[in-house]
Amino acid sequence: MNSHQNENSHENGRQRPRRTSLWTRAVRSPWTVACVVAAVVVGPSAATASALDHANAAPPHSAPPKIGAPPRP
Repeated sequence: MNSHQNENSHENGRQRPRRTSLWTRAVRSPWTVACVVAAVVVGPSAATASALDHANAAPPHSAPPKIGAPPRP
């Protein structure tokens, strides 16, 4: 038998399952992917909606009258 054993093997020759870190498992989680996609889609649209709300809340802009148009009441 080989005197140098793989560090991931037991004495009986079976492989140990690899230990993964918490961060590795969290990044590969389907929930993480779903949350990232939601943040990418919803984030910019929320910012746009907020800007539109601010624009709609502003007082209306009155344009200068056209030349030759009757005066506004």
